Amino acid sequence: MNVFCYGTLMFDSVWSSIITTQYISLPGILRGYSRKRIRGESYPCIIPDTSSAVVPGRVYLDVECRDVKLLDAFEGECYRRTVESCRCIDGSTLNVYVYVLRDSCRHLVEDGPWDPFLFASEGIIPFTREFGGFLRQAEQRRFQKQTGTI
Repeated sequence: MNVFCYGTLMFDSVWSSIITTQYISLPGILRGYSRKRIRGESYPCIIPDTSSAVVPGRVYLDVECRDVKLLDAFEGECYRRTVESCRCIDGSTLNVYVYVLRDSCRHLVEDGPWDPFLFASEGIIPFTREFGGFLRQAEQRRFQKQTGTI
């Protein structure tokens, strides 16, 4: 299945620290959602919005089930994976998995939009530090896969 990423996973250094397989990816746009900040965090969420709202992101093509399960674990309990339609830069429309904030976690949302440029310049290092344990586990799985020990 294809996976649409709109936040930290759009950044190759984050994606590749979790996912061991190389996937083709391309820019895409998701309609009907808005990307918001999570209070006190450097990562975003998306929430349903008007049909004219759009969220830019990155579509990873044909992601294997085992990698989707890793993404499920990375995203955690406040997000639900759903299937949506995404418009790609080449004009095609694809069905994609996307992680949407659960209604039960809506109280965590701040009013303002999440800024990927600000994340790239100021947030990625603290984010990597904070989620380093998960990222290191992913690195260990990658090494075990490469060496045939799993």
